[in-house]
Amino acid sequence: MNTASKYIVKSKGIGSETNQVLVNANDLTGGTNKSLVSLIECYYIIESIGSTEGKLTISAAVDAEYDEQAEAAGTQVRKDLVLTGNGKYGLRPSQLKFGNDKIFKLTTDSNVRNYLLVTEFRRESNG
Repeated sequence: MNTASKYIVKSKGIGSETNQVLVNANDLTGGTNKSLVSLIECYYIIESIGSTEGKLTISAAVDAEYDEQAEAAGTQVRKDLVLTGNGKYGLRPSQLKFGNDKIFKLTTDSNVRNYLLVTEFRRESNG
């Protein structure tokens, strides 16, 4: 679902995925190069391989292209939300929103067999 203010993304995948784009605010309906979105709510099922719990990480960065050198220099900050098992994130007093950024990427470690992720993003700013 992609409307002017609300974006619902369904993602399915496997382990060892790196920096898969989950949402880019520029590409959404009415998006501009100054648009920002926040993750409001997320439901997830992460199936692990064996007894080691698999991790799915959602990373947020203000710049559309994440730059590790910029992060090391302190000019770009990456925020990570790490999920394991099954559950829900968001819409709780301690989990109001995650982000207010331009791009969100997804990474899974090698202990993930597969995952299902349904995320709701809301536009925070359009520049």
